[in-house]
Amino acid sequence: MKNLNKFLAFTIILFIISTNTSFTQTATEKSLNTSSNYLVLRDGLGWAANSTRSPGGTGSSEMQFKSEFDLNFAYGHHFFNWVRLELELGYVYMKLDGQVLNLTGEEKDMSGYDRHWRGVFNAYANLENLTAFTPFAGAGIGVAQARLNIKFTRKNGEIAETDDCDYPLVYQFIAGVSWNFHPSWELELMYRYYATNERTHDNHDKANYPKVTVDGTKSSFVQLGIRFWLGKK
Repeated sequence: MKNLNKFLAFTIILFIISTNTSFTQTATEKSLNTSSNYLVLRDGLGWAANSTRSPGGTGSSEMQFKSEFDLNFAYGHHFFNWVRLELELGYVYMKLDGQVLNLTGEEKDMSGYDRHWRGVFNAYANLENLTAFTPFAGAGIGVAQARLNIKFTRKNGEIAETDDCDYPLVYQFIAGVSWNFHPSWELELMYRYYATNERTHDNHDKANYPKVTVDGTKSSFVQLGIRFWLGKK
């Protein structure tokens, strides 16, 4: 609920900004926006697929998530009329909602989170037209600091803990539309598919289970963003 409130507050701010400007833009007005560099802030909620957790010497389980959100900031450059390149810094938080043992199908309690700080290089293709709305699609690749923090009780009563970082490769695919409601400002509505490769974390119980392997994160997010154009070509 707390994350939802943040998302709604961000949406309301964007709406207030947009309602203080014209809701339409002619092709001539759009052509005046010849800025080449921009800053963009995005926020959104999402949902994550289960991740397989495989500690050495024990059965694997499917970690389940809830309350996922993504916040990111980027600096970009517009080339020609249809290409944009972007350097993005992002934060993904996925709260754990339990686990399912793969061997028995039994559901077990698990608390904690999977948190990622990422740096990604994105490339976009814009579908320019004579309206104020521009569809776009893109892809990105980079690296993340992924921290897995979990705690649960084993059948023998032992407390299992993991609190460790790894640095997986990340990639993402993006599609959306932007609204150029002012020569210097645009709103974005976009879908982001975010994923990582497999990673390994140190366990708290290093004597018996020194490492735990987690398969790649696979998450989807719906985001709103506001883009500000900096300079002129």
